Amino acid sequence: MRFLLLAAALAPAQLASQSAAPASPPAAPLSSRLEAVVAAHHARGAFDGVVLVGRGDQIVYQRAIGMADRSWNVANTTETRFPWASITKQATSALVLQLVGEGKLSLDAPLSTYLPGLRAGHAGRVTLRHLLTNSSGLPNTEALPGYYIEADSARQAMITQALAADLASEPGTKFVYNNLDFLLAGRVVEAVTGQPFEAAMRSRILDRAGLRATSMIRDDRVEPRLAQGYVGVTGADSARGFAPQPPTRIASYGAAGALAGTAEDLFRFDRALLGGRLFPAAMRDTMFRAEPALGFVALSVWRYPLVFGDRRVTLVERQGAIGGYANLNLIAPEQDLVVIVLSNVDTADLFMTYGNRGLAYELMREAQAEVSVPATAAR
Repeated sequence: MRFLLLAAALAPAQLASQSAAPASPPAAPLSSRLEAVVAAHHARGAFDGVVLVGRGDQIVYQRAIGMADRSWNVANTTETRFPWASITKQATSALVLQLVGEGKLSLDAPLSTYLPGLRAGHAGRVTLRHLLTNSSGLPNTEALPGYYIEADSARQAMITQALAADLASEPGTKFVYNNLDFLLAGRVVEAVTGQPFEAAMRSRILDRAGLRATSMIRDDRVEPRLAQGYVGVTGADSARGFAPQPPTRIASYGAAGALAGTAEDLFRFDRALLGGRLFPAAMRDTMFRAEPALGFVALSVWRYPLVFGDRRVTLVERQGAIGGYANLNLIAPEQDLVVIVLSNVDTADLFMTYGNRGLAYELMREAQAEVSVPATAAR
C-alpha cells in the first residue's frame, strides 16, 4: 500500500508555528470559494474524484469532478464509489472500540487473551492499543513480495510466517506503518464476535451509521460504480498523464484497507462517530487521544493542532491510499467540521495538510473561516 504519512515526530510547537497568512474577510459565498479550490486542483491534473464539506449534520458543499473511467468516458458522480484504502482502519478501530465499550475487549490486554496459539513473544507483549497505533513492532506485510496479488491461502501463510519472525522493535515505543496490525485487529474481532469480519463490520458499524453504499471489496463479485484508479506517468514529451494503476487485489487488505464507498457514506460514518451512535463520547475521545510516546499518533488517526489565521484548530486526520486512489478524512471536532476527499488519481499533495498546503488544507481553511466562534486551544 502506497502511503504518505503525517510527520509524527514533529514537535507540537513546530506545527503550531506553521501559520497561514491571515486572510481578508471572504468576499464570495463559501460554496463559490470551495468550488474555486477544487477547480484549480483539477485544472492542473492534481485531482479527479469527489469532495465533500460538512458542518454538523449538513453537507454544505459536495462536488464530483473528472473521470471515473477514462477508457469508457464515465464521469465521477456523487454516487461513485471509491476504495477507502486505509480509511478502513478508522472503521476497524471504531469496531474494536465498540467492543471495548461493551466489555468484550480490553485495549491493554495481550493478544494472547484473544488469539491463542500465536508466538508468545508476540501475543504476550503486543496489545490491541499497539495494533491500533501501529506500534506493535511486528514485521510489516508490505515487505512480503507478492502479498497483495497472491491468493488468499498464500497470504494467510505469509501472515503466519511474519508472526513467527522476531519483533522489529519493543511494542509501544515506535510508530511503524504496518497493515498487519489491522489485519490482526480484524482477527480479534472475529474471535470475540464469532462472526466473519465483514459481517461484524456490516452489523456493528455500517448499518448502525446508515452507510448504504459501502461494503468490503471481495474477489468473488463485481463492485458496482467503483472508480478506476490512475497513476501519474510522464510521456516522451515530458507531459504528465495518467495510466490505470497496476493490478492490485484490494480485497487482500481486509480490515486494513478493503472498504469501498461514497463520500456521503463516509460523512455518515463521521457523523455517527461524532454523535455517539457507534459508542459513547468517552470512547470517541479515547480514539482521538494522541499517545505521548508516539507524537501525534492516536488510535488509527493522527491528531494535531494547526493555525488558520488567528485560530488554532485541532484536526483529526485519517489518510488512505492504494495505487492511484488517494483519500483523506479530515475532522475538526471543536468546529464540527468535516472535509472528505476521495480521489482516483494519485494526488501528490493531498496528505500535506499539516504543512499548510494541499487540497484538503485549502478546503478546511475556507470552511473554518465561516465558523463565527474562534477555535478553542488544542489540547
